[in-house]
Amino acid sequence: MNKKKKIILIALLVISLVLIIIGIIIGIMFYTPKEVLTVTEFKKVAKNNKLTVEEVEIKDQDGNSNKDVKTALNAESELGWKIEYYILTDQETAKKTYDANKKIYSSYKNQLSEEKETSRKNYDVFTLKTQNSYMHVCRVENTLLAINADDENEKNIEKVIKKLFIWLIHKT
Repeated sequence: MNKKKKIILIALLVISLVLIIIGIIIGIMFYTPKEVLTVTEFKKVAKNNKLTVEEVEIKDQDGNSNKDVKTALNAESELGWKIEYYILTDQETAKKTYDANKKIYSSYKNQLSEEKETSRKNYDVFTLKTQNSYMHVCRVENTLLAINADDENEKNIEKVIKKLFIWLIHKT
């Protein structure tokens, strides 16, 4: 083999290795499962952002305590918007609840709306911004965060969501 062919072969091998390494890094970044946000961490982030946290009881259609919901908390701001936090019995129930919230939120979609959705191994995130509303639902395993607020509170809400997600990202 002459010198020119050897150089081309080495260059192709190096490029192939770099592409494989980039693929592995991207795969790890996008497919790494998120950890569940605990009640303690949710309360801590809420408190640090001056939100008032209260436990709520979720009723089923018959007015009884909903057995699919293990924990339900609302973190409310002084401005009136709130983040709902749920721990559900299992991932399947959480996924169904996520899908139901997404369907409700999507019904408000119009031509001027901005929509974003991400789904990975153990989590789903859906955000819809309309002319008047900001809606966000996020599921990680069997936990769920849901927000439906006026668009004027979007920046404050996103600040809190980012802090919740920073916690999730650093835990993975």
